[in-house]
Formats: sequence, C-alpha cells, structure tokens
Amino acid sequence: MLQKNQQSLAGRVHPGVRILMLLVLSLAAFACPDPQGLALLALFAIVLAALCRVRPKELARLMLPAAPFLVMALLFGAFNYDPLAGMVVTAQSAGKAVLTAARLLLLFAASALFCLTSTSSEQMTGLRTLLSPFARLGLPVDDAATTLSLALRFIPLTMEQIRQVRTAQKCRGARLDSSSVGARLRANAGSFVPLFVGMFRRAEVLSQAMDARCYGCAKERASLAQWRFGRADLVACALTLGVCAAALFVL
Repeated sequence: MLQKNQQSLAGRVHPGVRILMLLVLSLAAFACPDPQGLALLALFAIVLAALCRVRPKELARLMLPAAPFLVMALLFGAFNYDPLAGMVVTAQSAGKAVLTAARLLLLFAASALFCLTSTSSEQMTGLRTLLSPFARLGLPVDDAATTLSLALRFIPLTMEQIRQVRTAQKCRGARLDSSSVGARLRANAGSFVPLFVGMFRRAEVLSQAMDARCYGCAKERASLAQWRFGRADLVACALTLGVCAAALFVL
C-alpha cells in the first residue's frame, strides 16, 4: 500500500509538510465552531484520501480502534445535568456530543491517512526536518525524531503481538471471551506476561540492530531519499491553509 502511494500525491509531498498538514487539520477540526466547517474539512480529507489512492476499507480498518472513543464521546456528551430532573438529554447537549464525535472522527481519519501514506523512515525524516531549528538550542533532534518514529512504529507491532498472544492463549484453553467479567479479567491477566516478554525481546533485537549499524557515531546522518521542498509542497500547504481558513472564518 505504501509503495503504491509513493506514486500518488503523497509521494511528491515532503514528509514534514504532511505532518504540518495533519497538525493544521487537527487544530482546525477542534477550533471549528459549526457543522458546516466540519463538513468542509471532512470533504477535504476525503479528497486527500482519493488523491493518495487510499482504499476506504484500509482506512476504516485502521480507524476501527477509535470506535469506543466515539461511543464514549456520544454517551458522556449527550447527557446534561439538571438540578430538578437530574441527568437528561437535551437537543443542545446532543448536538454538542455529535460535534465532538465528528471532531474526533476527523482527527482519527487524518491520523490514519497520514500513517497509510508515510513509511517509518519518512515519518522520521519529517519530524527531523520540523525539529531541526531547535538543534541550535542543544536539542538532540536526531534522537528525538528516532524515538518518536519508533514509538509510532511500535503501536501496530504491539497490537499484532496482543493478537498473537490472545490466539495462543485461546488455543491452550483460556476462556478470554467468557460471559463472566471476573473470569474474563483473570483469563486476560495471564496474557500480560508473554506480551511484555515479547516486547522486551523485540526491543533488545532493535537495540542490537542499531548498535550494529553504529547508531550515534556519525555527527550527520545520511539518508537514501533526498527530500527537497518543491512546488507540490507549496500547493499542499496553500490548499490546507485555505480550506482550514474557509472552515473557520467563512462558513
């Protein structure tokens, strides 16, 4: 999927510009006061997904873990406390809950789109480019970018490790889907030990690989891909700022 997207719009835009687009779109989603602006931002995200050749099924699969947060936003936001009637649902509170859920949905969609169109090396390059001005203040930019990139990379690896551990536990007779809450908690408690052991083992392999590649020895890091700001970056920035400004101030 990522190799195919390198030939699309995302492959021509600098990774640092992609991160800026994600930040601007996320801030605009939470600062937008009305549904019309959110609808414009959602339409812009859909157009970006189409231009980046992202399949809706893949985007929905990556956003599936966000479903509990959306349900919680709807449930907790819809109820309003009334001193006389207690917890009630009003039209105003229900509207605010729907707007909050829509903002979260747009935020998750933009983040998933960024993850689907950027490899780990591109994410690290973008973070290093954005943090490079702070290097004059003594900030270890390369180490910070590497740490953030590895943290993002380990999120799907952790989910895959959890799935493997749960599958192994079920094959050994563990009742992870028991109807009783207590039995389910006791059964899932046994999954944490192999999960942590597997993650520490993966971290040890990663540290050995970085040590074998002499990480930290060179003052300036080399890169296989030489990214430069071009016309596509200017167009992407202008479109993002224009759409976000229209959503905030025009509609």
